[in-house]
Amino acid sequence: MLWDTQSYVATVLDDVDVVMSVGIADHEKYPDRPQHVVVSAKLFYHIEKMNIESIDDCVNYATIRDFIAGWSSRPHVDLIETLAEDLLDKCFEDKRVEAVWIKIKKPDIFHDVKSVGIEVYRKRNDHEK
Repeated sequence: MLWDTQSYVATVLDDVDVVMSVGIADHEKYPDRPQHVVVSAKLFYHIEKMNIESIDDCVNYATIRDFIAGWSSRPHVDLIETLAEDLLDKCFEDKRVEAVWIKIKKPDIFHDVKSVGIEVYRKRNDHEK
């Protein structure tokens, strides 16, 4: 992974909770039964030193948080993999971002499981293929 091979800075969002319509099961497709989706992300970028003077010198986590929060008003999505690809696209809009790790969880699916979900780690050059 990127952080194994070079120095980096990571902008981190932990457990952003959004309530939305998502899922492939019939009982998940009712608009009056939205569910929690919990999203974490790390956006990796390389800088020599932390000579930061303004937010323009940083990868702004508020942009990513606002994007995820907007999912609550989007139409039903069958797969969290679709959400993952959309989030990766958003993260890579900032040209400084060299790699992204995301985790998307659905905590309310099974009573005997804390959550289900996916994790993705992608480098920019793999994303642009």
